[in-house]
Amino acid sequence: MKQIRKRSEPPELRAHRRAGGHFGDPQGDTKWKERLQEALLREQGRLCCYCMARISRERMKVEHYLSQERHPERALDHCNLFAACAGGEGWPRALQTCDTRKGSAALSINPTGNIEPFLRYLADGTISSADPAYQQDLDTTLNLNAAALKRARKAVIQGLVIAFEREMPKHWKPSRLREELARWEARDERGDYREFCRVVVYFLEKRLRRA
Repeated sequence: MKQIRKRSEPPELRAHRRAGGHFGDPQGDTKWKERLQEALLREQGRLCCYCMARISRERMKVEHYLSQERHPERALDHCNLFAACAGGEGWPRALQTCDTRKGSAALSINPTGNIEPFLRYLADGTISSADPAYQQDLDTTLNLNAAALKRARKAVIQGLVIAFEREMPKHWKPSRLREELARWEARDERGDYREFCRVVVYFLEKRLRRA
């Protein structure tokens, strides 16, 4: 997971809320929802707020951190809204992840909080935390250690290791590690982050401490 810094809400969302609209309105102008989706994608660099997989407006869900069922007053609160992947919607629950798996459950992890120092990424693709409440969220509520996600995170690290071994077979230079770290921490020219960027950032920071 990557910390998300919320920006200003889109004017269309504000207008819809002030007009007494609801999130699930089945009819009427939906421009506000399109603008909301675009704003959330820009905020998050087009990564899912939980698993960091690549998403787009055609392949995303609007996640209510505090569920609409339990907190209807926050249904149109921009600070409560995030962009999430489909999370295996329609699949068996054991395979579901992220917002789809979470449903209306409460979380200890907040995507806008200072969460990054409390999360670790292991070589086999596992995401873990020393905080028991966070670990419960990772393993159960969000199912972020589902096999497919672990394989994807592991593949990103393996790809980086292979590239570095080809470039620097004997010794990984700290200057080169810092250069690569800056690339994975930054947005690209479109404003996007690289998929699973925090996994690589964690790995490179760890290698730099040992360099």
